[in-house]
Amino acid sequence: MTFWEYIKQAFNGFGWSDVLELAIIASVVLFVFLYSARHNSLFYTYVLAAMGLIVFAVTFADLGSFNVILLLLLLILYTFGTILLFNAELKRDVFKRSWKSLLHTFSMSGEGYDLSEEEVDANIANIVKACQNMSKADVGALIVVVRESISDSVLESGTMINAVISSELLETIFFPKSPLHDGAVIVKGNKIIAAGCYLPLSQEQTLAKELGTRHRAALGITELNPTVTAIVVSEETGIITAVYDRQIKRYLDGQNLTKALQYAYNMELPSSRDTFWGVDGHAE
Repeated sequence: MTFWEYIKQAFNGFGWSDVLELAIIASVVLFVFLYSARHNSLFYTYVLAAMGLIVFAVTFADLGSFNVILLLLLLILYTFGTILLFNAELKRDVFKRSWKSLLHTFSMSGEGYDLSEEEVDANIANIVKACQNMSKADVGALIVVVRESISDSVLESGTMINAVISSELLETIFFPKSPLHDGAVIVKGNKIIAAGCYLPLSQEQTLAKELGTRHRAALGITELNPTVTAIVVSEETGIITAVYDRQIKRYLDGQNLTKALQYAYNMELPSSRDTFWGVDGHAE
């Protein structure tokens, strides 16, 4: 039997019950796919895609009752995997949020900010100015620039700000006596979304000993979400460091910090980004 003959046979006698069954399965798959993508578990989305291919292949092979057993096994494994991997997120989203908020969670890209080139340049200039001022004053800082989305658990660990970026506000947040100075600032578009946020610490064993907790947190968030760029100002040395996709670039002056932020705002071509960050993992 050819592929097209199989498809034609499969749709013979296709009734409303089959349509309903197909809609339910598609809804569950889409639900899990968007949820895992929203929470930056790209590996899990790949597993879902692979399982879909396996199910299709087994169905096409027409293995009789073995189809049902395999489908049930995959469904059970995937259900347990979802519960284990997203235990905290599921409890928060299901029990602590309104349905409106829950539905909003399934947006893969989150809130978008359409900015002109001039607005992006102004944002970058404010961040660069703040970092240079804090570097001179030996004030520590950790700024995460988000291009698409970031885990809700990161945002909820801090204080929501939703204020327009300015160098003065950034310096005020990281002032040593500020209640938010120990955490990270999350930036998206032209807004400071949150401050005082706690980031996951990288367990990388080869990280240089002179790099402190802020650097380990910056590396950790880029391991979790490779689309973000983290900027660190060391309070001990004043050295400015950028971290992107597990790559580290230190001793940044104003020009190179501007380049790193341009890539963070997706203003440069991928080839230029590769040239700036290097191809050997940890660019210095």
